[in-house]
Amino acid sequence: MAHRSGGPDRPFPTAGAAAVTFGLLGPLEVRVAGTPLDLGSSKQKALLVVLLLQANRSVPVDHLVDELWLEPPATAMKSVQVYVSRIRRLLGEAAGRLQTTAGGYRVLVEPGELDVDRFEALADAARRAMPASPLDGAAKFREALAIWRGRPLSDLATEIVARGAIPRLEELRLTALEGRIDAELAAGRAAEVVGELGDLLARNPFRERFCAQLMVALYRTGRQADALDVYRQAASRFAEELGLEPTPELQRLQEQILRHDPGLSPSRSTLDPSSPPAKDAGPPARRLDVPISPARGGGVPRRRRSRTHVLIAAGTATAALAIGLLLALSGGPRHTPPPGLFPVRPDSVAVIDAATGAFVDDVTVGSRPGSVAVSAGSVWVGNIEDRTVTEIDLASRKVVRTYGLPSMPTSITVGPGVVWVGDGFEGTMSRILTAYGQVSAPFFPGPPVPGLLAVATSRDLWVGLADATLLRLDPGSLRSTSTTRVPNRPRAIAPVGDAVWTVQYSDRSVDRVDPVHGTVAVEASLPGRPMAIASGDGFVWVATSGDDHLWKLDQSTGAIRASTPLGVDPSAVAVQPGAIWVIGGSDGVLERIDPRTGDLVRTARVGRPIGGLAVGGSNVWLTIQ
Repeated sequence: MAHRSGGPDRPFPTAGAAAVTFGLLGPLEVRVAGTPLDLGSSKQKALLVVLLLQANRSVPVDHLVDELWLEPPATAMKSVQVYVSRIRRLLGEAAGRLQTTAGGYRVLVEPGELDVDRFEALADAARRAMPASPLDGAAKFREALAIWRGRPLSDLATEIVARGAIPRLEELRLTALEGRIDAELAAGRAAEVVGELGDLLARNPFRERFCAQLMVALYRTGRQADALDVYRQAASRFAEELGLEPTPELQRLQEQILRHDPGLSPSRSTLDPSSPPAKDAGPPARRLDVPISPARGGGVPRRRRSRTHVLIAAGTATAALAIGLLLALSGGPRHTPPPGLFPVRPDSVAVIDAATGAFVDDVTVGSRPGSVAVSAGSVWVGNIEDRTVTEIDLASRKVVRTYGLPSMPTSITVGPGVVWVGDGFEGTMSRILTAYGQVSAPFFPGPPVPGLLAVATSRDLWVGLADATLLRLDPGSLRSTSTTRVPNRPRAIAPVGDAVWTVQYSDRSVDRVDPVHGTVAVEASLPGRPMAIASGDGFVWVATSGDDHLWKLDQSTGAIRASTPLGVDPSAVAVQPGAIWVIGGSDGVLERIDPRTGDLVRTARVGRPIGGLAVGGSNVWLTIQ
């Protein structure tokens, strides 16, 4: 996470400088010549954290201000100078480590002085050791994990910078845990990790790699029914909370368990180190090394790691075949699809010509793309699994930039000069300032309520909270101008003029909110369960599950004007002049409806799950999982 090596602007500390160590993997810790320092106030410590997360690089003062205050006071610049002066005094003979640069400050860190660097070096050594010896790999992972002193930056959890850094640091730990368990499974220690995996999955219920590892461990210990039950519970969680299906790799693992695939059992040589190697085992299985977020978005662009594949067990394909199947490379060259299917790749955005319905292109993005939104000139895609947002140029269909986020980007909406992102289940939002390429620290748009957010923009920013309230925010000041109680937790929001319509989880009503009075002005009931909503062509359009219909509602009264049977279980709807588009995400199907006649005009199949839908320019944009 830190920048380990010096560059042209990075002079290393002088040879006589005092030994210094820095710790982020627990409460913030700095030791000079072995003595821990009392680092003072939380804001002072937070400033040091910002510098350490971008160690050996100059951090502009205005970026430090943004990371320390959501609404900076008039004295912010002066306060930064005071904090820097105090930290230097505390560092004593190591004060030269904190340098003033043109327009900012930087902290100098030698290789190995920051605990994050030491941890990552050991974890990398563990991955290199695994092909030859899973046991050695597991031991090195345990050594790396022993560096942790508790929850990262636990003494600064309420500070803005920590709210972004803590999830990234925790991701390092979880990825190392996954690697260690991969090694344990490859070494034939399924029984030893079953209990631990159960606890890890309970604390991280949407982490599919833990789910797959637990399924394999249970199966290898003779508990096939329990392994299948883990899959059923995971599929239910994903459908109810995210509106998604498990990944195709996890589905294939379930199928392997059902048919007792021999590849799920560890090889004899793995179970018994003294036995000879298995003959004709074929090439070793591969797994996907999870991309790790670097230190911080802010003014420094996130640098994404490529998907690196490492061997799990040399010469034994069966030793970890199931884990390899789950985490195998999902991208790669486009293959020729079966007749009638568009030739799309996973982890991409498919571009469909809105006039003809023809396939135009697909653009590779991050891992498991979901929400998508279109603004003037750009398409914005939230990638759930690697916690990034990809910007695509609308005209050229080329990736412009990728932004790292602290949490899963589960919802996206776009306003003038800003992209608003709902941060997974945290109940917080992040914003991307498009003119500067900056990602803000996460913030609660209202009361601190954990849970998924529904978001939309008009002249205002609309946010639906998990406590069944709808907030209307001023986009500039982020002050709430109205709060409305709605029947249940908002699933989706559609602005219509000065009002908004919303649909909720576990509720059959569609509600029109009057923001002036903060009340529900219209409540319309539908036969099915509303799953998606959009406005356009003078009406509100609602797609319902159960009866699989598209409903055309009067945007003022909610009266039903028409309905159209769908051929899919709908998950999203979008409107453009002369066309209503509906996707069945799990079916991998796109349908076009004529808004005047209500006729189903065209059906297109992509053959893969679709995460999100948007229209922009002359095209329809689909995120392909």
